[in-house]
Amino acid sequence: MRNDPVHTLKLQIEFLNRGIVPLSWNVRNGAGPWFDVNKILESLPPEEARQMKRKFRKAWRKLVAHDMKRGGRQARKRLSIIEAGKEIPTRRAKNARKAEVLIAFNRKVSPQENKC
Repeated sequence: MRNDPVHTLKLQIEFLNRGIVPLSWNVRNGAGPWFDVNKILESLPPEEARQMKRKFRKAWRKLVAHDMKRGGRQARKRLSIIEAGKEIPTRRAKNARKAEVLIAFNRKVSPQENKC
């Protein structure tokens, strides 16, 4: 979660290449990754917004599948926070899902920094 503009641009390009609304840590306003997503989706045509939502769900389901395969206490805790089995998630779960996807994409954009 860097403030580097080049890193932020790379992260946004990765989201757009995947067809997902770009998430970001809006540190200046103290908001999380859920800050402007709904406003962006409302401004898009309905079919395009639907596709972006579906692609986002695909991305976080991939993360859930990885956690379910891995198992362990930490994975179970993450799965309970994002409410993996519920059909209608709470606001907290939706925000946690967005944060998980943002963190995963952040790792893909800057893998050399995460090898500590």
